[in-house]
Amino acid sequence: MVFGWPFQRWNGPIHSRRDASKATIRKRTMTPSEQQEAHLIRSSETDRAATFLDDLNRTVVDLRTSLSVLFDVLGQDACKSQDVSRALGIDKSVSWKVCRLVTSDSVVEAADLIPGQRGMRIFFDRAELAGSPEGPLEEARAAFDRYCDMVEEHAVDRTGLAAILASMRLQDESASETASMRRAAYRENAILRGIKARARMGTFILGPGRGPNLVYDSVHLSGVVGLEWLRSNTTWTISRRSYAGPTAPQGDDRFHPLDPDAVVDGAPILSRYSSPDLQVSSTSAPGSGIREFRLHGDRVGRTSSVNGFAGWFLKEWADFRKEEPNQLGEYQLSIDLPVETTQVDLFVHHSLTTDPEVAATLLDTMQASLIATSVEDIPSLPLRIETIPLGMTNPNVETPLFGDYAGMIGDGFEALGCDASAFSGWRALIDFPPIPSRLALFQKLPVRKPDAR
Repeated sequence: MVFGWPFQRWNGPIHSRRDASKATIRKRTMTPSEQQEAHLIRSSETDRAATFLDDLNRTVVDLRTSLSVLFDVLGQDACKSQDVSRALGIDKSVSWKVCRLVTSDSVVEAADLIPGQRGMRIFFDRAELAGSPEGPLEEARAAFDRYCDMVEEHAVDRTGLAAILASMRLQDESASETASMRRAAYRENAILRGIKARARMGTFILGPGRGPNLVYDSVHLSGVVGLEWLRSNTTWTISRRSYAGPTAPQGDDRFHPLDPDAVVDGAPILSRYSSPDLQVSSTSAPGSGIREFRLHGDRVGRTSSVNGFAGWFLKEWADFRKEEPNQLGEYQLSIDLPVETTQVDLFVHHSLTTDPEVAATLLDTMQASLIATSVEDIPSLPLRIETIPLGMTNPNVETPLFGDYAGMIGDGFEALGCDASAFSGWRALIDFPPIPSRLALFQKLPVRKPDAR
């Protein structure tokens, strides 16, 4: 069961929204040939990764061992790089890298420290002048040659190897530890795309349904803070809707703008929280059933900066009970523009959950297949996203990203006819997220209580 922004699609009695926004999803079962092909692809990728890691480990360990022997026969201590620099008459940076290579416990870290061919040639030549026996010296040189052959085979050159190692390190680092790298990507993407924003925000509020069935009502909020145009001909989609199949009219009846008096060209704009001069237009492709709501700017730079929020009230949206294949409740926000910070909040009524555990992940939409919709189907980017509990009752909704955010969430609670004390809340944050991607919160679906209200 997947929810998201800014795309909604109705597809038969099961409310299916492709891409960024989905309700109950029934996954298409792969054919045997598709399953075999997918298995072969995964096996091939796994084999290639295993071969690289085996070769990396073997060559780095061999080089480290041979250098350690070389240090012993030279009477040098690898823990004292400055002494090694003076004794061999080599540059301090080369001495430090070689010493760290010998003493490091991590193969990945050691590989990142190995000097280039010129630096290692100087080190070996000076070791020879310092009286190193031929045997240990030639073994160290041969080990370095084997390492260089491995680099050429798997990564072409040191630049390619550095990229592989940097990507591998991401799996062991939190999002905050990679922010500088992503900040640089944000700046470049802003220039290329001609648009940027201070914050991208998405909120999902789930409350008990008012109808006779075991369904729930929900409020979906989405928007940007400090959206700024760098080129006047760029636009950004704040909301998108699609209707397909015979139940489209019924789908229309279930979508309600949270602020009916502020609808702009069909877009559910929240005027109280959006800039007064917000320019919105809607477009649709003939026969596609898709309607997009896009923001425009006729100025560039700081004077073009606007805040824009949209909100839907979804009545009797879907059944909250766990069923195959729906094991997770997922709440996804598409990140499709350069943004400094992205925040996703989830608020769930106490009658709808018995398991308060909520987790977060950053989905890699570039690797998602056309039929992939769930966090179980879409690969996650190797960045740890922390989930911040906002409180089990009267959740603390304040955020420095937008001063009126608490008021907007209060409007959502009011639309559901519920008090804030009846909700639990969670939040996921990431600075300078990669694009395109989706920030997702998810939880195991509980069995809904029969006395939901």
